[in-house]
Amino acid sequence: MPNEVSRISPGYAIARWKRGRRCILAKVVVARPTGEVVVAMPTKNRRFATPSLPLEALELARQAGATAWVVRFDDRRQCYRLPLELAEQVGYVGHDGELYVPMAFFRRSEWVEWDYTEEAIEV
Repeated sequence: MPNEVSRISPGYAIARWKRGRRCILAKVVVARPTGEVVVAMPTKNRRFATPSLPLEALELARQAGATAWVVRFDDRRQCYRLPLELAEQVGYVGHDGELYVPMAFFRRSEWVEWDYTEEAIEV
C-alpha cells in the first residue's frame, strides 16, 4: 500500500474484493451535523448483528482522524455509534483478519449524514 494513504483526508470509501467482486465496506467521512470524522457504515434492508471491518481499514480511518464507528440504518433512520478506542477493547479479530464488534456495544446516537464519496481505498 502506498505511503501517501496516511496523508489522505476524510471523504473516501474503504473497499475490498470479496467473493469475486469489489465491495464497499464503509466510508471515512465527516459526519453532519456533528463535524466528527467517522467510519460510516450505512445499511438499508439488511440485518446483521456483528459489523466487521479489516484492521487495516480501521488504521487508515484513524490516520484520517476518525474517532468513532457509525452504523446507520437508513430504512429505519437510526444511527448507532461506538468510539474506535472502545471497538478494539470489546471486539474480536476473526480468522479473516477483521475486527468484529457486536451491535450490542454500539449506542443509539443522533442521525448523521455525510457527503457522497467517489474515491476508494482498497484494503
